[in-house]
Amino acid sequence: MATAYNYQAMVNYAYQYANNPNPRYRTYGQDCTNFLSQIMAAGGWQPVDGDRTNNGAWYYGEWLWTTTYTWAGAENWYWFAFQRTARTRLLANVWDLRIADVLQADWDPGAGKRY
Repeated sequence: MATAYNYQAMVNYAYQYANNPNPRYRTYGQDCTNFLSQIMAAGGWQPVDGDRTNNGAWYYGEWLWTTTYTWAGAENWYWFAFQRTARTRLLANVWDLRIADVLQADWDPGAGKRY
């Protein structure tokens, strides 16, 4: 979305840590959104301060209880990146994806949404 982001740095980070997690970050059982957030931070996404349970905040903390839900929760990340901050946008077609783009799918739209 913004030219200030370094997409090549995102790609390089992904390649470097895809098989061996970066030891500077903790891992979770289902780690894809945590890894995605690390990639985005490597590419220049700046943290957004706020209550860690608020989908308008995004940051990594030294402890689990000081890290936002948006950092490691897929749906929370979506609400932060697309709905709250417009750091991402919807594409018309999956074939429009380019390197460093993120694909998220909701196989059951509208089910159990709390936001």
